[in-house]
Amino acid sequence: MYINSKSQVKEIIDQVPEDYCIHISKRLESLRLLSKSLSKLSIKLRSNELLALVRFINEAIDQSEEWFQRAQKMVLPRGSVIHIPSSNITLMAIYSWLPSYIAGNMNYIRLSRRIDEEYIKNIISEIDLAIGVDESRRQIFYSGKVEDEITAITSKVADARIIWGDNETINMIKSKYPTNASIELNFKTRYSASLIDSQFYLNSDEDSKERLSRQYMNDSLLLSFNACSSPHYTFWLGSDSINIKAQKDFICKLKKLTSMQDLATGAITTENIRKLQTSAAIDNLDDKVLDIIRGKGVIKVSSNRNKRLREDLLKGFIYYIDAKDMNELSNIFPHSIQTLTYIGIIDSKLINQFLESLGERAPDRFVPTGEGLKFSLCWDGQNFLESLTRKVCVT
Repeated sequence: MYINSKSQVKEIIDQVPEDYCIHISKRLESLRLLSKSLSKLSIKLRSNELLALVRFINEAIDQSEEWFQRAQKMVLPRGSVIHIPSSNITLMAIYSWLPSYIAGNMNYIRLSRRIDEEYIKNIISEIDLAIGVDESRRQIFYSGKVEDEITAITSKVADARIIWGDNETINMIKSKYPTNASIELNFKTRYSASLIDSQFYLNSDEDSKERLSRQYMNDSLLLSFNACSSPHYTFWLGSDSINIKAQKDFICKLKKLTSMQDLATGAITTENIRKLQTSAAIDNLDDKVLDIIRGKGVIKVSSNRNKRLREDLLKGFIYYIDAKDMNELSNIFPHSIQTLTYIGIIDSKLINQFLESLGERAPDRFVPTGEGLKFSLCWDGQNFLESLTRKVCVT
């Protein structure tokens, strides 16, 4: 249910029972209906992001059935959950809501003011039709003038709260809207990386190279790198000569894919280069600008300086870092990488050895290039179904 007026707030807060919860089988059946209706809507609107959401819904249904079968019988909803999603992903509100709905919770989902209101209302209407009138009264999407009031009230009474955003935003929300929730999941600023086997890339035919570069482009949100799972670092595996050859070809492919001329973002480029020069002066770096794509400098960084990269510069540049082999990559791999996408690394034994060698530095996800933005029920190392349910233990 979507609300945006104060007259609806008291009725929603006071009259919707938290303990009303349909069975998991009915919840999943309602999502199958939702998947079909959103699939039709995605065709009507020609929306790839809606198609991606449909794929997530279908995968979430299968994963949830398996999870509930493995779990103990006495698995109950957490209760009421408030969601405060980030605005950089248009459908983040829906992605955040869906696992909690599967878990059986009552949900309050704050919508970003930057989102097209009519677009999101169309999706919420399909949700209401799929889940039914009674259940829709427990799934509250809100925006507009009621944002502060509902967020403040529900933060105090909610059993769980989920916040998505950068560190500054999360700290502001926690300060402005205190909560008594027994569990709070804060998905803060994270960075990700890509790993490319240079020889594998060079051996690929032209069609495959274009496909891989397009998948990389999609993961990076058209090189904006605004998502935490976009590849802020790109590691190239191979000798110096092979790496530079692969990098030059890859850059050409990326530039070909970009529709916007670099001159259109000249101000951003100038600012980015100024920041790089300032950083070089402070840190005494000797990094090389390989090229500029869509206003972002492609910076070749020496591997022994990788760990010194400042996080405040990550969103301004595309960092290329060479590694001769997996052992060298293990030595220079940074901390707190959320997602590592890969091109050409197909030896599962080698992958497992590499991840084990990283220890606590291991990324939360290791997925093929093109799946960096693919959402799942396990995110940032957090299993949503486990976090948003509670088990009744009998001894």
